[in-house]
Amino acid sequence: MDNTKILQDDLLRYKKNSLPANLTLLGLVFDMLYFCILYAFTQPNLTEGSQPTWFVSILIGFSVILTLVTMLVMFLASEGIKGYKKGYIIVLFVLAAIQLARIFVYPIYVLQHPEFTRTYFWIRTDTSTFLGIMMIVWLCLSIACLIAAGIIGYKNCLRLEKHMSDIESGKIDIDLVFKSDKEAIIAKESPEVADVTLEEVK
Repeated sequence: MDNTKILQDDLLRYKKNSLPANLTLLGLVFDMLYFCILYAFTQPNLTEGSQPTWFVSILIGFSVILTLVTMLVMFLASEGIKGYKKGYIIVLFVLAAIQLARIFVYPIYVLQHPEFTRTYFWIRTDTSTFLGIMMIVWLCLSIACLIAAGIIGYKNCLRLEKHMSDIESGKIDIDLVFKSDKEAIIAKESPEVADVTLEEVK
């Protein structure tokens, strides 16, 4: 087995699983942008006579709660996957499935009802088409981030697990690997600091 690859795998023991964790947080950001549209819908312009529409009174309330819960779970999942906990990978895929299901409820309803006109940040919308499309876009981006985080996180977890298994079984001796080819490994990993690192190792 290539010594450089063994060293790279060993570094996972001391590094956090940052990429999937950051992707999960990015998915949370897109979920927050989706939430901004939902919050705009709670304004009085969506009333029929003196009574709120069923969308505002029931679906919006449920969606706001669901969004807050998903954002909390996303944050917890990002912390969990950062520590190479495989159980949170399932959580990420479940969250992606929930986000996918949400596309076919609120955004589709908004696209079908032109009365949803609201200023979204600095953009004034004259029809519901823009709002519906933006809701779908934010959810799709959130789904993409969650799926990517799950896949990358799973690969990294398997890679670390295999490396630890090889060490425990005696298949790999990190000290022996490093000593046998330390100069070549360090120079290949970071040539500009090779001399300094070698002095520290010696």
